[in-house]
Amino acid sequence: MNSDIFFPMEAKVREKNTGLCLIRILAAFLVVCFHFHSNRDHYPRPYIFLRELAVSMFLIMSFYLGKKTIFSTDTAGQKKKLKRQLVPYLFWGAAAWCYMFIAGNLLNLTEHVTPGNLIWQILTGCVENVDPPLWYLWQSMALMLLFILIYRIFKEKATVVILLSLVVICYILQYTGINFNFFSGQRYEIKNMLATKIAVTIYGASDDIIITVMLGVGTNGIVSNYRMISSKLQELLLSAFNSLQASIGNLVYDRESDRGIPFFKAFDLSGFFLALVSASGVMCLCQELVVLWLHNTDLLLPYSFVAALSLNLFIAIQNNPMTYFRNSLGHFETDRNYMIAAALINVILSIILGLSIGLTGIMIATVIGHLFIYLGRCVVVHKYFLRERLTGYCLSVLFRIGLLAVSVIITMYIGDLIRPHINSGIVFFLIKGIISVAVSVCIFLIVYSRSESFKTILQYAHTARDILKNRRSKGVTKE
Repeated sequence: MNSDIFFPMEAKVREKNTGLCLIRILAAFLVVCFHFHSNRDHYPRPYIFLRELAVSMFLIMSFYLGKKTIFSTDTAGQKKKLKRQLVPYLFWGAAAWCYMFIAGNLLNLTEHVTPGNLIWQILTGCVENVDPPLWYLWQSMALMLLFILIYRIFKEKATVVILLSLVVICYILQYTGINFNFFSGQRYEIKNMLATKIAVTIYGASDDIIITVMLGVGTNGIVSNYRMISSKLQELLLSAFNSLQASIGNLVYDRESDRGIPFFKAFDLSGFFLALVSASGVMCLCQELVVLWLHNTDLLLPYSFVAALSLNLFIAIQNNPMTYFRNSLGHFETDRNYMIAAALINVILSIILGLSIGLTGIMIATVIGHLFIYLGRCVVVHKYFLRERLTGYCLSVLFRIGLLAVSVIITMYIGDLIRPHINSGIVFFLIKGIISVAVSVCIFLIVYSRSESFKTILQYAHTARDILKNRRSKGVTKE
């Protein structure tokens, strides 16, 4: 008869790993030393190095105990293991912020907190004025997701790759620290700019990697056809406006001029016009263009992906005027956290939504991350240039997205009506393109033709026309 039935405690004792118990005791002791001896300068460097191994030791134990789940294809088990860390992480992060909000904002007993502190606490697990620091759980979940992907890519060589990644990433996250003093050896503005650039790089490069890992190289190649249409259209618009950066810088720092704010609002409205026409065209015509271009309907992606791609293009073009002013203003520390949040959200949501929804989910994650980038730049411009509340502008952006939806619906409806009467795919594509542009322009004029910003655009257009006429007339007289 099995003695474990009668002596379950004895069975549990026999199953314990003595080595892990000793490592856990040592790591716990080192954690106490790390927090008790806060001044590092008075202790020898070998002791400091040994003391700071505590976090890495706990992480290694966590991954050792969960290796069967990580090194497997059991998606349900992996989701369950991540959920066990995610739920307490979100709960205690939100609970700590609520406590600080009551104690600080309502009772004035501690430092005040903001909704931004809550967002940053959830995204990184560490905010200076919000306890407890939950970065350990955040790092554990992030590393687990990374190692699951690594295992699915490298298979037999995954152990070596994961061990090297663990050493490098733990060091970077904890001691050069995305959570603590990012690139602290650099000057203040430079380190914030570098953090911003690195976040943008991660945000831009992660989609291709995730799509390739989850859905294969072939799917990523098909996606590149759609992305090329979107990116080339955006590059064309950027080339037309890049020359304005220097003039915008002059307007930003010319305190005596009263042209800055009206110019910004007119520039922002023109950005919306270009975004409306471009995104509406891509959403309505992209599928027809791919068929005409590649002559293969098997290479078409779901329309839901096209809609998300078009929305991302809309945000990108709408964001361009804000980006020009934001670059002239500097203050990279203000939107640094938004940029890092965009990169983290894009990676995490791409994995989560990619597993549940597929390709469309990855594109939705990209759109959500892009909104954080846009929001950060809006915060900078409204705080240091416009000096007004951001709420009204955010509501106007939502309204503009609604106008985009109206434009697409009307264009698609008219296209469906005329499609049975046109046999040629090229002719239908051209006619539908004209309809898309016409509908977008009409909606824009109906809504904004009486606004002050539109009148400012007309004034600049008349000025530009007069300058061109004068140059032509001078050229004729010289001849």
